[in-house]
Amino acid sequence: MWYVIQVYSGREKYCENLIRNHVERQLMDECRFPRYLEPRKKDGIWVSEERILFPGYIFIKSNYIEDLFFQLKRVPRMTKILRMEEAFIPLNAAEEAFIMQFTNEDQVVEVSKGVIQNKKVKVLSGPLVGYEGLIRKVDRHKRYAWLDIPFGEGKNINVRVGLEIIKAI
Repeated sequence: MWYVIQVYSGREKYCENLIRNHVERQLMDECRFPRYLEPRKKDGIWVSEERILFPGYIFIKSNYIEDLFFQLKRVPRMTKILRMEEAFIPLNAAEEAFIMQFTNEDQVVEVSKGVIQNKKVKVLSGPLVGYEGLIRKVDRHKRYAWLDIPFGEGKNINVRVGLEIIKAI
């Protein structure tokens, strides 16, 4: 099952490396922090930069969460595994599927391309195809979209992903 570890925002890569170096390999299958590509203009040229999809969170896949919890206590700069009272909360199937479907094998969400048709966004290519209903806001100038995705018990979180609008019809 996948679990969420809260870490200091901006230190995700550092904490991922600490976890990989301090935790026994058999206690975790995977450790990752998903990212997205964000188009940015540098010196007049559009380039894609990687940004963290869920700032302050790392995802860990483990079947031994109790043992993992005690090993993580030894990792410096670690905060906590998300839990409710005494029970650790794994990602539900829909949350896990969302992350796996939107990210590529490198855990990166690629930039989608679309058009605005009758004041509605129509995604033509990329991971957002078919998920236009999740888009809450589009910034055409900066080439990204805010998504409102279900995450946790009855909660929604806002995440930003790359979306290039090629034209408005």
